[in-house]
Amino acid sequence: MSVTATPFLGYKFVMWTGDFNNYPTHDFSFRITSHIKADAVFHKLLPCVSPNESNPLLEMEILPTKNNGVKGGRFGYGRGRFHKGVDLSAPVGTPLYAMFDGDVVSTISRYDQSTPWGDYKKTYGSQDAAGNRVNIVSKVDGKDVVFSYWHLAEVYVRTNDKVKAGDIIGTVGTTGNAGDSDCAGPHLHLTTYDKKAYNKNKKEEGDYFNPEIFLYTKFDNQGKAYRLCIEKK
Repeated sequence: MSVTATPFLGYKFVMWTGDFNNYPTHDFSFRITSHIKADAVFHKLLPCVSPNESNPLLEMEILPTKNNGVKGGRFGYGRGRFHKGVDLSAPVGTPLYAMFDGDVVSTISRYDQSTPWGDYKKTYGSQDAAGNRVNIVSKVDGKDVVFSYWHLAEVYVRTNDKVKAGDIIGTVGTTGNAGDSDCAGPHLHLTTYDKKAYNKNKKEEGDYFNPEIFLYTKFDNQGKAYRLCIEKK
């Protein structure tokens, strides 16, 4: 995982490379000019996490439906049709974390982040709207649950990998229909459903769970996070 600082006063900063999970807090200073000094601190970045559970993102906000102010990014019928997951707004390249310990059962990483939705549909078909994705099966309260992360820019895990809660599994992107010009912005589409439905050609409405029940965050009616790192039980 690499991070490049943005240019400042025409100066391009050096690239920093490190492991978000394990890189220790580190601070340093350097001169931009003889009279301008810059200070930087790299922290150990982790989302809300308990021994076996984690949020997928460091910051949480539900994506609105474009131009209408309705938080149609929620699970359910906020768009007038059943939305099978929750859309969590995040900039492209935002680290994405595994929510629970689990097994990676499938990944797709073939899609180009720069491909617009119109070209994507012509090549891959409109039914494959998920783009790059990771599917992880985790045991939650004795039940096998599939956590499906869509629209990724990059995928960092492979099928049959074992992950721990808080491991970085990829980055947020706009692959699939998240690249549509009508989309409200880059986001993580998070879907959760019963593992028994994993291999069904068509999953039924009752097979899906509201992903919000697995998050360490509470949202207000506008989709803004108002309680972070809560205990769910």
